[in-house]
Amino acid sequence: SFQNGIGFYFYNAAKLFFCKVFKGYFPFPPL
Repeated sequence: SFQNGIGFYFYNAAKLFFCKVFKGYFPFPPL
């Protein structure tokens, strides 16, 4: 499934990146 795959890892890495850049704003839908 997606949540167990490499895509989930990159999804969370991207959220952490944008959290730092935009100070908490996540331009991603929640899973």
